[in-house]
Amino acid sequence: MSFIKELTVIIPLYNKDKYIARAVNSVLNQSYTNFELIVIDDGSTDNGANEVQKFKDDRIKLIHQNNQGASAARNRGIDEAKGELVAFLDADDAWKRNFLETIIKLRNKYPYAGAFATAYEYKYWNGKVKKAMYNSLSVEFNEGIIDNYFKKCLKDPLICSSSVAIPKNIFLKVGNFDENLSRGEDLDMWFRIALTFPIAFNNDISVSYYKIENKNIYEDPSVKNYKKAFPYKLEKIIDEFNKINTDKYFKKYIDKQFIKISKKFILNGNNKKAKELLNKFFYNKYSNKNWIKFYLLSMLPYNFIKIIKNLKDKINLRILSDL
Repeated sequence: MSFIKELTVIIPLYNKDKYIARAVNSVLNQSYTNFELIVIDDGSTDNGANEVQKFKDDRIKLIHQNNQGASAARNRGIDEAKGELVAFLDADDAWKRNFLETIIKLRNKYPYAGAFATAYEYKYWNGKVKKAMYNSLSVEFNEGIIDNYFKKCLKDPLICSSSVAIPKNIFLKVGNFDENLSRGEDLDMWFRIALTFPIAFNNDISVSYYKIENKNIYEDPSVKNYKKAFPYKLEKIIDEFNKINTDKYFKKYIDKQFIKISKKFILNGNNKKAKELLNKFFYNKYSNKNWIKFYLLSMLPYNFIKIIKNLKDKINLRILSDL
């Protein structure tokens, strides 16, 4: 049976055979059914592709390619997409049944927006569930155009890679995902869209973002490969962006990205690089408290940082809340 598809769902898949069936099921169980689902197997070495092939549904298309990273997988999906609207879902996340229906309603109500997104929740390996916290989003807000994307992202990101759909023609204007980035390539995309287009948002939780336990907290790849992380790209073009956007929340958002990567340097024992970034990217008018906190932490010995990191749940110290 053929379908007239106005929406394409893209799942990049790389070694997630334990979770991919959950993701695919969450798509197939949507209340809105007029979609195609493209799974891009990005050179997986596990049984993920076989798990996808177990599903017998004409809407599913499985594409294999050599391992090139999440950006390349998403871009391949965009190239293959027949839908005018493209939604993304990570292979280890899942949608609530109403996600696509909510997205379609947003698109119909705000057709001029550059992205359509919903609220999401974190699901942790220990069973804990927590809604993402957005800065300055009132409890009364349910749906609409976000008045200041960068202001709303000062806590958790307003958009995650499994909670958004983007009109295909927007990619022609802002470009595809940056394949030179291995970390934060999704943040980079939302950043580029938000600079030019309004963002439509629904505050009902429609996505489960699964936080898989990472025991090697001192081996963060975004630090080892800093030059392939989103903040490094910002470092290269920060002056240009500052010229075109003087909004204080924009600058505070920029600060947050560098403070975040500085924190990871601290956790990896590279205090010198952390101080370098903190000194270079600091608008003390907007981010003085966080800057001071992490600058002080960058002065502590690495072994002490490891101890307080492992004990943070037992130590009620405000300065450790972000570690």
